[in-house]
Amino acid sequence: QDNDCDGVADDGIVAAYYPDEDGDGFGDDLVALQYICGPTAGWAPQGGDCDDDDPLINPGATEQCNAIDDDCDGNVDEGFDADGDGYSACEGDCDVSDATVHPGASEASEGIDGIDNDCDGQIDEAFEAYVGVTYPTAATRSLNVQLYSDASQLGQRWDATDSSAGTELEVTLMSSSGLGSLCGLRVNVTESVSDWYCEGNGATASLNLVPLVDIWIDGQWYDEDDLETWSALGGPSAGCSAILVTNPAAWCQP
Repeated sequence: QDNDCDGVADDGIVAAYYPDEDGDGFGDDLVALQYICGPTAGWAPQGGDCDDDDPLINPGATEQCNAIDDDCDGNVDEGFDADGDGYSACEGDCDVSDATVHPGASEASEGIDGIDNDCDGQIDEAFEAYVGVTYPTAATRSLNVQLYSDASQLGQRWDATDSSAGTELEVTLMSSSGLGSLCGLRVNVTESVSDWYCEGNGATASLNLVPLVDIWIDGQWYDEDDLETWSALGGPSAGCSAILVTNPAAWCQP
């Protein structure tokens, strides 16, 4: 019926109203209601507010990095995981552009890459050292590496060995080796014809500078120019090795 005699029947009747308790323009519960339009026509709020006690949370809000569904779309912190690794910046992902970087990632599996893969504030902490040696021609060779934390340990053992018939040899030592504070490392390469990376012995020992050497230890990279000759005590027959000293402490000096 045309109750207000304006020539139009049922004009301005609102069939439902969403109570807006936090005043953000969105209500949460549908309540049946009818009223005749007047000066306040059209003021009824919209529905879909998933938290009608917080005016900052509603379907028209912008999602924030706060572990809350700010825009009431059923997702939390969406848009903050650009690399799709399952971790957002809100959850501690320190690089949302790289899927290999997130809390819980493996530093070891990604290798020595200068990146904080697991977002714990440390870089490449899974490793103690890496040694790579490249020769211009292929041959059967063995690369031997010893980490040492006191000069008295030099020559006592080899911690790791790699053999190859090609041009490249490499050894990676993990941080579980338990040597404590490192002084540096000792390195040598042997060939089947007894051609050593460190040639000669005693006072006449010298380094063969033909191969290229890449060494990573304690967060720094070194090459063949950083190596020096070390000859074991015991006379000319004791042989020699190349060493890299990275710690200036007195007990580290050969």
